[in-house]
Amino acid sequence: MAEVVSAAVMLPIGAQAEATVYGRVVNAIDFDDTGKAGEDSTTDVSTVGSRFGLKGSADIGNGLTGRGHFEFGLATDKKANGLSNRIASVGVAGGFGSIDIGNQWSAFYNSTGVDMDPSWTQGGIGGTPFRASNTIKYGNSVGPLNLELDLRLNGGGDEEGTEGLAGEGGAIGVRVAVTDNLTLGFAYDTEDRSDHITPAVYGNRYMVPDLTDAQAKVLGTKRTKAASDTGTARNGPYSGYTYDGDKETYDGVYCLSDAMREADNAKFTANNAKATTPVGAPTLTRNPGKSLGACTVTKAKTGAETERMGVSAKLSLGQFYGILAYSTKNVTDNGKETETEYTQLWGGVQLADSTSALLGFGQSETEGSDANPSAVTLGLYHNMGGGLQVFYEGQSNDPDTAGMDNSVNHKAGIRFDF
Repeated sequence: MAEVVSAAVMLPIGAQAEATVYGRVVNAIDFDDTGKAGEDSTTDVSTVGSRFGLKGSADIGNGLTGRGHFEFGLATDKKANGLSNRIASVGVAGGFGSIDIGNQWSAFYNSTGVDMDPSWTQGGIGGTPFRASNTIKYGNSVGPLNLELDLRLNGGGDEEGTEGLAGEGGAIGVRVAVTDNLTLGFAYDTEDRSDHITPAVYGNRYMVPDLTDAQAKVLGTKRTKAASDTGTARNGPYSGYTYDGDKETYDGVYCLSDAMREADNAKFTANNAKATTPVGAPTLTRNPGKSLGACTVTKAKTGAETERMGVSAKLSLGQFYGILAYSTKNVTDNGKETETEYTQLWGGVQLADSTSALLGFGQSETEGSDANPSAVTLGLYHNMGGGLQVFYEGQSNDPDTAGMDNSVNHKAGIRFDF
Protein backbone atom coordinates (compact mmCIF):
# COMPACT_ATOMS: atom_id res chain seq x y z
CA MET A 1 0.00 0.00 0.00
CA ALA A 2 2.95 2.32 0.69
CA GLU A 3 4.02 2.17 -2.97
CA VAL A 4 0.52 3.24 -4.03
CA VAL A 5 0.58 6.29 -1.76
CA SER A 6 4.12 7.23 -2.76
CA ALA A 7 3.30 7.00 -6.47
CA ALA A 8 0.22 9.15 -5.99
CA VAL A 9 2.35 11.88 -4.41
CA MET A 10 4.96 11.69 -7.19
CA LEU A 11 2.41 11.76 -10.06
CA PRO A 12 3.50 14.47 -12.54
CA ILE A 13 0.76 16.94 -13.36
CA GLY A 14 1.37 16.65 -17.08
CA ALA A 15 1.41 12.82 -17.26
CA GLN A 16 0.15 11.66 -20.65
CA ALA A 17 -2.69 9.12 -20.61
CA GLU A 18 -3.56 6.65 -23.33
CA ALA A 19 -7.28 6.76 -24.07
CA THR A 20 -9.55 4.20 -25.71
CA VAL A 21 -13.01 5.08 -27.02
CA TYR A 22 -15.49 2.26 -27.53
CA GLY A 23 -19.20 1.75 -27.94
CA ARG A 24 -22.07 -0.56 -28.76
CA VAL A 25 -25.36 0.07 -30.55
CA VAL A 26 -28.09 -2.56 -30.18
CA ASN A 27 -31.45 -1.94 -31.85
CA ALA A 28 -34.13 -4.54 -32.46
CA ILE A 29 -37.66 -5.08 -33.70
CA ASP A 30 -39.44 -5.98 -30.48
CA PHE A 31 -42.62 -8.08 -30.31
CA ASP A 32 -44.15 -8.33 -26.84
CA ASP A 33 -47.19 -10.26 -25.58
CA THR A 34 -47.68 -9.78 -21.83
CA GLY A 35 -50.21 -12.61 -21.60
CA LYS A 36 -52.50 -10.38 -19.54
CA ALA A 37 -56.20 -10.45 -20.31
CA GLY A 38 -57.38 -7.37 -22.19
CA GLU A 39 -53.86 -6.29 -23.23
CA ASP A 40 -52.93 -6.41 -26.89
CA SER A 41 -49.54 -7.53 -28.11
CA THR A 42 -47.21 -4.75 -29.27
CA THR A 43 -44.53 -4.38 -31.92
CA ASP A 44 -41.91 -1.67 -31.53
CA VAL A 45 -38.29 -0.76 -32.13
CA SER A 46 -36.29 -0.98 -28.91
CA THR A 47 -32.73 -0.69 -27.69
CA VAL A 48 -31.12 -2.93 -25.09
CA GLY A 49 -27.63 -2.31 -23.77
CA SER A 50 -26.46 0.43 -26.16
CA ARG A 51 -23.50 2.24 -24.62
CA PHE A 52 -20.60 4.61 -25.13
CA GLY A 53 -17.39 4.46 -23.11
CA LEU A 54 -13.94 5.91 -22.55
CA LYS A 55 -10.99 4.24 -20.83
CA GLY A 56 -7.75 5.97 -19.97
CA SER A 57 -4.47 4.83 -18.42
CA ALA A 58 -1.05 6.31 -17.72
CA ASP A 59 2.27 4.98 -16.46
CA ILE A 60 2.91 6.85 -13.20
CA GLY A 61 6.20 5.15 -12.36
CA ASN A 62 7.26 2.67 -9.71
CA GLY A 63 5.55 -0.08 -11.68
CA LEU A 64 2.13 1.53 -11.24
CA THR A 65 -0.55 2.56 -13.72
CA GLY A 66 -3.24 5.16 -13.07
CA ARG A 67 -6.54 4.54 -14.81
CA GLY A 68 -10.06 5.88 -15.24
CA HIS A 69 -13.21 4.52 -16.85
CA PHE A 70 -16.46 6.18 -17.99
CA GLU A 71 -19.36 4.28 -19.58
CA PHE A 72 -22.81 5.67 -20.38
CA GLY A 73 -26.01 3.93 -21.38
CA LEU A 74 -27.82 5.28 -24.44
CA ALA A 75 -31.36 5.00 -25.75
CA THR A 76 -30.63 4.59 -29.46
CA ASP A 77 -34.21 3.93 -30.56
CA LYS A 78 -35.50 7.46 -29.87
CA LYS A 79 -34.75 11.01 -30.97
CA ALA A 80 -34.66 12.18 -27.36
CA ASN A 81 -31.73 10.55 -25.64
CA GLY A 82 -30.55 10.96 -22.07
CA LEU A 83 -27.32 9.48 -20.75
CA SER A 84 -27.34 7.04 -17.85
CA ASN A 85 -24.24 6.38 -15.78
CA ARG A 86 -23.18 2.73 -16.12
CA ILE A 87 -19.52 2.98 -15.09
CA ALA A 88 -17.54 5.84 -13.52
CA SER A 89 -14.39 4.78 -11.69
CA VAL A 90 -10.79 5.82 -11.08
CA GLY A 91 -7.97 3.71 -9.70
CA VAL A 92 -4.42 2.43 -9.75
CA ALA A 93 -2.96 -0.95 -10.75
CA GLY A 94 0.36 -2.61 -10.15
CA GLY A 95 2.05 -5.76 -8.91
CA PHE A 96 -0.23 -5.77 -5.87
CA GLY A 97 -3.34 -5.99 -8.08
CA SER A 98 -5.72 -3.07 -8.61
CA ILE A 99 -7.85 -0.68 -6.55
CA ASP A 100 -10.73 1.23 -8.17
CA ILE A 101 -13.22 3.65 -6.63
CA GLY A 102 -16.64 4.62 -7.99
CA ASN A 103 -19.58 3.01 -9.79
CA GLN A 104 -18.39 -0.25 -11.34
CA TRP A 105 -19.16 -3.88 -12.10
CA SER A 106 -19.79 -5.75 -8.86
CA ALA A 107 -17.54 -8.56 -7.66
CA PHE A 108 -20.66 -10.76 -7.58
CA TYR A 109 -21.40 -10.18 -11.26
CA ASN A 110 -17.81 -10.58 -12.47
CA SER A 111 -17.47 -13.90 -10.61
CA THR A 112 -20.81 -15.66 -11.14
CA GLY A 113 -23.27 -13.20 -12.69
CA VAL A 114 -21.66 -13.51 -16.12
CA ASP A 115 -22.76 -17.16 -16.06
CA MET A 116 -26.25 -16.46 -14.76
CA ASP A 117 -27.06 -14.15 -17.67
CA PRO A 118 -25.10 -14.80 -20.90
CA SER A 119 -27.93 -13.52 -23.14
CA TRP A 120 -27.70 -10.18 -24.96
CA THR A 121 -31.16 -8.69 -24.44
CA GLN A 122 -33.50 -11.04 -22.54
CA GLY A 123 -31.75 -11.68 -19.25
CA GLY A 124 -31.96 -14.68 -16.98
CA ILE A 125 -34.56 -15.41 -14.32
CA GLY A 126 -32.69 -13.13 -11.88
CA GLY A 127 -30.37 -13.69 -8.97
CA THR A 128 -27.45 -11.40 -9.77
CA PRO A 129 -26.76 -7.71 -9.18
CA PHE A 130 -24.89 -6.01 -12.03
CA ARG A 131 -23.13 -2.81 -10.95
CA ALA A 132 -22.27 -1.41 -7.53
CA SER A 133 -22.21 2.29 -6.64
CA ASN A 134 -20.06 4.08 -4.03
CA THR A 135 -17.66 1.14 -4.21
CA ILE A 136 -13.99 0.53 -3.43
CA LYS A 137 -12.94 -2.62 -5.27
CA TYR A 138 -9.74 -4.63 -5.04
CA GLY A 139 -8.87 -7.12 -7.75
CA ASN A 140 -5.99 -9.48 -8.42
CA SER A 141 -5.21 -12.49 -10.59
CA VAL A 142 -2.79 -15.24 -9.60
CA GLY A 143 -2.39 -17.93 -12.23
CA PRO A 144 -5.85 -19.36 -13.03
CA LEU A 145 -7.51 -17.63 -10.03
CA ASN A 146 -9.15 -14.20 -10.15
CA LEU A 147 -10.16 -12.52 -6.88
CA GLU A 148 -12.32 -9.43 -6.36
CA LEU A 149 -13.33 -7.72 -3.10
CA ASP A 150 -16.02 -4.99 -2.85
CA LEU A 151 -16.47 -2.43 -0.08
CA ARG A 152 -19.47 -0.11 -0.48
CA LEU A 153 -19.74 3.11 1.58
CA ASN A 154 -23.08 4.75 1.04
CA GLY A 155 -23.95 6.89 4.04
CA GLY A 156 -25.78 9.33 1.76
CA GLY A 157 -28.40 6.76 0.84
CA ASP A 158 -28.05 7.04 -2.94
CA GLU A 159 -30.25 4.65 -4.87
CA GLU A 160 -28.76 2.55 -7.67
CA GLY A 161 -31.98 0.90 -8.81
CA THR A 162 -33.29 -2.65 -9.09
CA GLU A 163 -30.35 -4.00 -11.08
CA GLY A 164 -27.54 -2.64 -8.92
CA LEU A 165 -26.11 -2.51 -5.42
CA ALA A 166 -26.48 0.74 -3.48
CA GLY A 167 -26.57 -0.01 0.24
CA GLU A 168 -23.54 -0.21 2.46
CA GLY A 169 -21.89 -3.62 2.43
CA GLY A 170 -19.31 -5.72 0.71
CA ALA A 171 -18.62 -8.77 -1.40
CA ILE A 172 -16.07 -11.38 -2.30
CA GLY A 173 -15.92 -13.02 -5.70
CA VAL A 174 -13.64 -15.81 -6.89
CA ARG A 175 -13.38 -17.21 -10.40
CA VAL A 176 -10.94 -19.98 -11.23
CA ALA A 177 -10.06 -21.80 -14.44
CA VAL A 178 -9.75 -25.35 -13.11
CA THR A 179 -8.77 -26.66 -16.56
CA ASP A 180 -8.77 -25.24 -20.07
CA ASN A 181 -12.40 -26.42 -20.36
CA LEU A 182 -13.83 -25.90 -16.86
CA THR A 183 -14.32 -22.61 -14.99
CA LEU A 184 -15.88 -22.30 -11.53
CA GLY A 185 -17.23 -19.18 -9.83
CA PHE A 186 -18.27 -18.27 -6.29
CA ALA A 187 -19.57 -15.00 -4.83
CA TYR A 188 -21.01 -13.73 -1.57
CA ASP A 189 -22.46 -10.25 -1.04
CA THR A 190 -24.10 -8.30 1.80
CA GLU A 191 -26.09 -5.11 1.29
CA ASP A 192 -27.50 -3.02 4.14
CA ARG A 193 -30.03 -0.25 3.47
CA SER A 194 -31.54 -0.34 6.96
CA ASP A 195 -30.24 3.18 7.68
CA HIS A 196 -31.96 4.53 4.56
CA ILE A 197 -35.43 5.72 5.55
CA THR A 198 -38.24 6.20 3.06
CA PRO A 199 -40.38 9.04 4.49
CA ALA A 200 -44.08 8.61 5.06
CA VAL A 201 -46.46 10.03 2.45
CA TYR A 202 -49.39 12.01 3.83
CA GLY A 203 -52.64 13.04 2.22
CA ASN A 204 -56.32 13.73 2.81
CA ARG A 205 -59.41 11.53 2.87
CA TYR A 206 -61.77 11.71 -0.09
CA MET A 207 -65.00 9.95 -0.93
CA VAL A 208 -64.45 8.39 -4.36
CA PRO A 209 -67.51 7.45 -6.41
CA ASP A 210 -67.74 4.23 -8.37
CA LEU A 211 -65.53 4.63 -11.46
CA THR A 212 -66.98 4.13 -14.90
CA ASP A 213 -65.25 1.62 -17.20
CA ALA A 214 -63.83 4.52 -19.23
CA GLN A 215 -62.46 6.27 -16.13
CA ALA A 216 -60.90 3.07 -14.81
CA LYS A 217 -59.22 2.44 -18.16
CA VAL A 218 -57.67 5.93 -18.20
CA LEU A 219 -56.36 5.50 -14.65
CA GLY A 220 -55.14 1.97 -15.33
CA THR A 221 -56.89 0.79 -12.17
CA LYS A 222 -59.55 -1.71 -11.21
CA ARG A 223 -61.89 -2.36 -8.31
CA THR A 224 -60.60 -4.87 -5.77
CA LYS A 225 -62.10 -6.59 -2.77
CA ALA A 226 -61.39 -5.64 0.85
CA ALA A 227 -62.22 -7.25 4.19
CA SER A 228 -64.91 -4.59 4.78
CA ASP A 229 -66.32 -4.91 1.27
CA THR A 230 -70.04 -5.70 1.36
CA GLY A 231 -69.82 -7.54 -1.93
CA THR A 232 -72.11 -5.12 -3.77
CA ALA A 233 -71.13 -3.78 -7.17
CA ARG A 234 -70.29 -0.31 -5.88
CA ASN A 235 -68.32 -0.85 -2.68
CA GLY A 236 -64.62 -1.69 -2.36
CA PRO A 237 -61.29 -0.03 -3.04
CA TYR A 238 -59.49 0.59 -6.31
CA SER A 239 -55.96 -0.58 -6.98
CA GLY A 240 -53.48 2.27 -6.63
CA TYR A 241 -55.59 4.02 -3.97
CA THR A 242 -55.15 3.60 -0.20
CA TYR A 243 -58.46 2.32 1.17
CA ASP A 244 -59.75 3.87 4.39
CA GLY A 245 -63.20 2.29 4.83
CA ASP A 246 -66.79 2.77 3.62
CA LYS A 247 -68.51 6.11 4.20
CA GLU A 248 -71.72 5.97 2.23
CA THR A 249 -73.66 3.39 0.26
CA TYR A 250 -72.03 4.18 -3.07
CA ASP A 251 -68.77 5.84 -2.03
CA GLY A 252 -65.60 4.49 -0.45
CA VAL A 253 -63.16 6.62 1.55
CA TYR A 254 -59.60 6.74 0.22
CA CYS A 255 -56.43 8.44 1.35
CA LEU A 256 -54.93 10.40 -1.56
CA SER A 257 -51.88 12.65 -1.62
CA ASP A 258 -51.73 15.83 -3.72
CA ALA A 259 -49.19 14.12 -5.99
CA MET A 260 -51.57 11.20 -6.60
CA ARG A 261 -54.39 13.55 -7.53
CA GLU A 262 -52.13 15.56 -9.86
CA ALA A 263 -50.93 12.36 -11.54
CA ASP A 264 -54.50 11.16 -12.07
CA ASN A 265 -55.57 14.52 -13.50
CA ALA A 266 -52.59 14.43 -15.85
CA LYS A 267 -53.71 11.02 -17.13
CA PHE A 268 -57.14 12.40 -18.02
CA THR A 269 -55.62 15.48 -19.66
CA ALA A 270 -53.29 13.35 -21.78
CA ASN A 271 -56.07 10.93 -22.70
CA ASN A 272 -58.53 13.65 -23.68
CA ALA A 273 -55.94 15.40 -25.85
CA LYS A 274 -56.05 12.48 -28.29
CA ALA A 275 -59.45 10.86 -27.56
CA THR A 276 -62.45 11.29 -29.86
CA THR A 277 -64.74 11.24 -26.84
CA PRO A 278 -63.26 12.93 -23.74
CA VAL A 279 -63.53 11.12 -20.42
CA GLY A 280 -64.45 13.19 -17.40
CA ALA A 281 -62.46 12.73 -14.21
CA PRO A 282 -64.41 11.40 -11.19
CA THR A 283 -65.61 14.01 -8.70
CA LEU A 284 -63.86 13.56 -5.38
CA THR A 285 -65.60 14.81 -2.25
CA ARG A 286 -63.41 15.90 0.67
CA ASN A 287 -64.21 13.96 3.81
CA PRO A 288 -63.50 16.20 6.81
CA GLY A 289 -63.96 13.41 9.37
CA LYS A 290 -61.25 11.53 11.19
CA SER A 291 -58.70 14.13 12.33
CA LEU A 292 -59.88 16.79 9.87
CA GLY A 293 -59.29 14.51 6.89
CA ALA A 294 -55.52 14.06 7.30
CA CYS A 295 -54.25 10.55 6.68
CA THR A 296 -51.18 8.47 5.86
CA VAL A 297 -50.90 7.11 2.33
CA THR A 298 -47.79 5.06 3.08
CA LYS A 299 -45.93 4.67 6.36
CA ALA A 300 -42.26 5.49 6.78
CA LYS A 301 -40.04 2.46 6.44
CA THR A 302 -36.40 1.53 6.57
CA GLY A 303 -34.53 -0.16 3.76
CA ALA A 304 -33.85 -3.87 3.59
CA GLU A 305 -30.84 -5.97 4.48
CA THR A 306 -29.88 -8.43 1.73
CA GLU A 307 -27.49 -11.36 1.59
CA ARG A 308 -26.63 -13.04 -1.73
CA MET A 309 -24.65 -16.17 -2.50
CA GLY A 310 -23.92 -17.56 -5.94
CA VAL A 311 -22.00 -20.46 -7.49
CA SER A 312 -21.53 -21.33 -11.14
CA ALA A 313 -19.73 -23.76 -13.44
CA LYS A 314 -19.00 -23.44 -17.16
CA LEU A 315 -17.81 -26.43 -19.19
CA SER A 316 -16.64 -26.18 -22.81
CA LEU A 317 -16.35 -29.21 -25.10
CA GLY A 318 -15.38 -28.44 -28.67
CA GLN A 319 -18.07 -26.25 -30.23
CA PHE A 320 -20.42 -26.87 -27.28
CA TYR A 321 -20.56 -25.30 -23.83
CA GLY A 322 -22.84 -25.63 -20.82
CA ILE A 323 -23.44 -23.43 -17.77
CA LEU A 324 -25.05 -24.32 -14.44
CA ALA A 325 -25.62 -21.45 -11.99
CA TYR A 326 -27.33 -21.30 -8.61
CA SER A 327 -27.86 -18.34 -6.29
CA THR A 328 -29.83 -17.36 -3.21
CA LYS A 329 -31.09 -13.96 -2.04
CA ASN A 330 -32.17 -13.50 1.57
CA VAL A 331 -33.98 -10.20 2.24
CA THR A 332 -34.91 -8.85 5.68
CA ASP A 333 -37.32 -5.96 5.20
CA ASN A 334 -38.87 -4.26 8.25
CA GLY A 335 -38.62 -7.47 10.28
CA LYS A 336 -39.88 -9.81 7.55
CA GLU A 337 -37.38 -12.30 6.11
CA THR A 338 -37.78 -13.76 2.62
CA GLU A 339 -35.45 -16.15 0.79
CA THR A 340 -35.46 -16.75 -2.96
CA GLU A 341 -33.49 -19.41 -4.82
CA TYR A 342 -32.52 -19.11 -8.50
CA THR A 343 -31.41 -22.02 -10.69
CA GLN A 344 -30.28 -21.45 -14.26
CA LEU A 345 -29.06 -23.79 -16.98
CA TRP A 346 -27.61 -22.60 -20.29
CA GLY A 347 -26.26 -24.42 -23.30
CA GLY A 348 -24.55 -23.01 -26.37
CA VAL A 349 -23.20 -24.32 -29.67
CA GLN A 350 -21.09 -22.92 -32.50
CA LEU A 351 -23.14 -23.89 -35.55
CA ALA A 352 -20.63 -22.51 -38.07
CA ASP A 353 -17.60 -20.22 -38.13
CA SER A 354 -19.80 -17.13 -37.75
CA THR A 355 -23.07 -18.54 -36.36
CA SER A 356 -23.94 -19.66 -32.83
CA ALA A 357 -27.01 -20.58 -30.77
CA LEU A 358 -27.97 -20.32 -27.10
CA LEU A 359 -30.70 -22.11 -25.12
CA GLY A 360 -31.46 -21.41 -21.48
CA PHE A 361 -33.87 -22.36 -18.70
CA GLY A 362 -34.24 -20.62 -15.35
CA GLN A 363 -36.53 -21.00 -12.36
CA SER A 364 -36.96 -19.14 -9.08
CA GLU A 365 -38.50 -20.35 -5.83
CA THR A 366 -39.49 -17.96 -3.04
CA GLU A 367 -40.05 -19.13 0.51
CA GLY A 368 -43.76 -19.08 1.39
CA SER A 369 -44.92 -18.86 -2.22
CA ASP A 370 -46.57 -21.68 -4.17
CA ALA A 371 -45.48 -20.12 -7.47
CA ASN A 372 -42.17 -21.10 -9.09
CA PRO A 373 -41.79 -18.71 -12.05
CA SER A 374 -39.62 -19.93 -14.91
CA ALA A 375 -38.26 -18.68 -18.22
CA VAL A 376 -37.05 -20.35 -21.41
CA THR A 377 -34.69 -18.36 -23.65
CA LEU A 378 -33.53 -19.03 -27.22
CA GLY A 379 -30.86 -17.03 -29.04
CA LEU A 380 -29.38 -17.15 -32.55
CA TYR A 381 -26.38 -15.00 -33.52
CA HIS A 382 -24.52 -14.39 -36.78
CA ASN A 383 -21.29 -12.41 -37.00
CA MET A 384 -21.08 -10.49 -40.29
CA GLY A 385 -17.59 -9.14 -39.56
CA GLY A 386 -16.26 -5.70 -38.77
CA GLY A 387 -18.06 -5.61 -35.43
CA LEU A 388 -21.54 -6.07 -36.98
CA GLN A 389 -23.80 -8.92 -35.83
CA VAL A 390 -27.43 -9.83 -36.45
CA PHE A 391 -29.36 -11.75 -33.83
CA TYR A 392 -32.65 -13.15 -32.61
CA GLU A 393 -33.55 -13.68 -28.96
CA GLY A 394 -36.88 -14.90 -27.66
CA GLN A 395 -38.10 -15.64 -24.17
CA SER A 396 -41.24 -17.23 -22.71
CA ASN A 397 -41.98 -16.49 -19.05
CA ASP A 398 -44.27 -18.75 -17.03
CA PRO A 399 -45.53 -16.97 -13.85
CA ASP A 400 -46.79 -20.31 -12.48
CA THR A 401 -49.82 -18.48 -11.10
CA ALA A 402 -53.45 -19.48 -11.60
CA GLY A 403 -55.25 -17.22 -14.07
CA MET A 404 -52.04 -15.82 -15.56
CA ASP A 405 -50.79 -16.84 -19.01
CA ASN A 406 -47.20 -16.99 -20.21
CA SER A 407 -45.68 -13.75 -21.44
CA VAL A 408 -43.63 -13.93 -24.64
CA ASN A 409 -41.03 -11.55 -26.04
CA HIS A 410 -39.18 -11.73 -29.37
CA LYS A 411 -36.32 -9.48 -30.45
CA ALA A 412 -34.72 -9.53 -33.91
CA GLY A 413 -32.01 -6.94 -34.30
CA ILE A 414 -28.56 -5.69 -35.14
CA ARG A 415 -25.60 -5.10 -32.86
CA PHE A 416 -22.52 -3.07 -33.77
CA ASP A 417 -19.43 -2.92 -31.56
CA PHE A 418 -16.60 -0.45 -32.11
